[in-house]
Amino acid sequence: MENPSPILRYLSTAYREQTPVMANTNACVSHLTIISEDPLLFEVELSIGADQVRTYAIQQLSTESIDNPLYQVAPVYQGATGSFSKLSESDLYYMISGKSLTDEE
Repeated sequence: MENPSPILRYLSTAYREQTPVMANTNACVSHLTIISEDPLLFEVELSIGADQVRTYAIQQLSTESIDNPLYQVAPVYQGATGSFSKLSESDLYYMISGKSLTDEE
């Protein structure tokens, strides 16, 4: 992938280094799969503690805002009752990393 999103870069690093993600939790990325690069679509599996696993599908939506595109996030784990959420790249990055997107650059 030529220029991955900051979110994908962060999750890839967290997966390789097994560092926790999502401030206030002990979640670690246990699996990361890029399904499509254009449009960007990937699946991330989070291990939370010893006995919980949550999987989310995340897709970058085509948008006019190149600086802060929208992402669609959906829980895909068994028992999930949530629906799709739309978040800006900066909001999703903050949710996952606990940091501002400008801190990443």
